[in-house]
Amino acid sequence: MGVIWFLCSGICHQLADHSLHFQGQALPLCARCTGLFVAFALTMLWYWLAGRSRHAGMPCGAVLAASVLLLAVWALDGVNSLGQMLSGGTWLYAPSNGLRLVTGLVAGVALATLFWPVMQWSLWADAVDERATRSLRDLTGPLGLAALVGALMWFLPPAPYAVWLVVVFVSVVLTFASANGVLTLLILNREGRLYRPHQAIPYWLVGVAAFALETGAVALIRQLLLANL
Repeated sequence: MGVIWFLCSGICHQLADHSLHFQGQALPLCARCTGLFVAFALTMLWYWLAGRSRHAGMPCGAVLAASVLLLAVWALDGVNSLGQMLSGGTWLYAPSNGLRLVTGLVAGVALATLFWPVMQWSLWADAVDERATRSLRDLTGPLGLAALVGALMWFLPPAPYAVWLVVVFVSVVLTFASANGVLTLLILNREGRLYRPHQAIPYWLVGVAAFALETGAVALIRQLLLANL
């Protein structure tokens, strides 16, 4: 558990009053980061289960606009929360963990929706120029799944802490492994050359290792800075 908290400190400020609690214990990410990473992983799972693997076409204009709007809402809530912390009073509106969770969830769906076709193009030699999200209706599935899991997190605080700790950390690892795996393919100029899922495993393992190095380095620097304050 200590390793999870350490690595997550390289991602999030981990303020207890900004975090969801289960069985009296705070999660290692704030409510906003929790929502973002969990929703990102759920959306990736949704597109895979929906048979959208190898669909490398970028979303339609309406979905792109909706995704940008959802990300803007997430950014605004973060800026508002920061303003409240710095000023000591209400800024645009009163922040809350409920809003942090909701804006994180919708941002995670938006980011995964934009990332999915990039990942499919980077991975598969037989990727097709077909959209995984053809209309706004296609967003209702991942948004609904994210809302369901978010509701479970919000309305069931007595739920086992270990369960949600694992869900959050696996979501974080999946997100970073996917992003770093794609980046590795691009750096090595190996994009669009794979045919079978097992061929992607080495790149995703590199992605996991890179995640540990990236977040570990940031976490260590943070600890050193805080120790000198």
